[in-house]
Amino acid sequence: MADSKQAKQYSDKIFESIQKTFTKTVSNFAAALFLILGIGVLLGFTLAGTPHSWLMLAPFALALFAYYSRDFAIVALIVFFVLFMI
Repeated sequence: MADSKQAKQYSDKIFESIQKTFTKTVSNFAAALFLILGIGVLLGFTLAGTPHSWLMLAPFALALFAYYSRDFAIVALIVFFVLFMI
């Protein structure tokens, strides 16, 4: 009986570490995508010679929000991939 509880605690720790790693990875991946998108927006505005606006800072704000909010990062990735597939 004690071995069963010990095995369950061990497997719970393993799954918990996998979950923490995955969710942190998702947040980092979403933030990196938004940072790349933001750099592309900056380069596009600069090369096109159009006047800069506050709207071009939106991808950087989304990157920060995705980095700190796992739920937002997951939803943003789903929306991003659905729009990419269309």
